[in-house]
Amino acid sequence: MAKLTLLYGHPDNSAHFEIYYLLTHLELVNAMKGVKKYERTRFPDIEGLAKSRYYGMDEFWFSDLDALHVGILSIEGKAMMDNLESFPTDDITVMIGIVE
Repeated sequence: MAKLTLLYGHPDNSAHFEIYYLLTHLELVNAMKGVKKYERTRFPDIEGLAKSRYYGMDEFWFSDLDALHVGILSIEGKAMMDNLESFPTDDITVMIGIVE
C-alpha cells in the first residue's frame, strides 16, 4: 500500500480552520478517487506535555504508488491538493510513503 500524508501546522484561529475543513476541504477529500482508507487525526494540547508541532493530520491509503499517483493527478485529486493553498494555516507538510 501507499499513503499520502498531510500534516497541518497550528492555525492562528482553530475554529476558522475547523469550519473551513468541514465545509470546504472535506468535500474535496471525499471526492478523491482510489482512496482505500481515509483518516483524520487532530493533536490536542494536553496539560503537562509538550505541544505537538502539528495541529492535525490527514492520511489517505491507496492500493499502491500507481493508484496514489492516479488519485492525486485526477481532477478531484488536483482540486484537493490545490485547495491546500487556501487553508487557514500556511504550514502544511505533504508526504508520500510506502506502508510496510
